Amino acid sequence: MNRERLETMGWRVEHTGGGVFNAHKDFAARTGEIIGVTVGADCAAAHRSGGRFLRAAELGPQAEPDEEVLLLTPGGPTPEGLEILGEEALREAAEALELVERL
Repeated sequence: MNRERLETMGWRVEHTGGGVFNAHKDFAARTGEIIGVTVGADCAAAHRSGGRFLRAAELGPQAEPDEEVLLLTPGGPTPEGLEILGEEALREAAEALELVERL
């Protein structure tokens, strides 16, 4: 049920092994850039490589980004998350985080 809900919301769900799941989705950043957001069991993050944010299709176990930018933690949105994505996208990421935790 949770996986289906994530997929209905447009998230690509990935089983990374050992009962661990991630979900990936593209969002428009406040700058207009399209960035991929990864939601795991305890946070949501964006990843940079070569000076740009990676898109969702580039994210997964094989991705080797230069930098991880935390957007959302169990304590709520990070200042970077609010600056990069804004509240609406982070609300969706928080909902996805709850669903991934229950996979």
